[in-house]
Amino acid sequence: MCRSAAEEITVGLGDTFPFSAPARQSGVSAPVFDDRGRVTMVLCSLAFSSELNESTVADAGELIRESGLRLTERIGGVSPSAKAA
Repeated sequence: MCRSAAEEITVGLGDTFPFSAPARQSGVSAPVFDDRGRVTMVLCSLAFSSELNESTVADAGELIRESGLRLTERIGGVSPSAKAA
């Protein structure tokens, strides 16, 4: 039998991973909502800062946001902004 150990690490802004190389990383994320408008999961994309930076983050963020909305719709969820309308 093969077993693997899982390790959960939570980091905050400016924290570093003890096992990572000294490279700067960036990320964008978007919520996915359930049928009551609650966040049920989050989509996230991580990249090196040389690839995801001030000139690319808006486009990447929009793609992740659109994906989150599509996934919300696909699972029968509703975003709070659609719920308010």
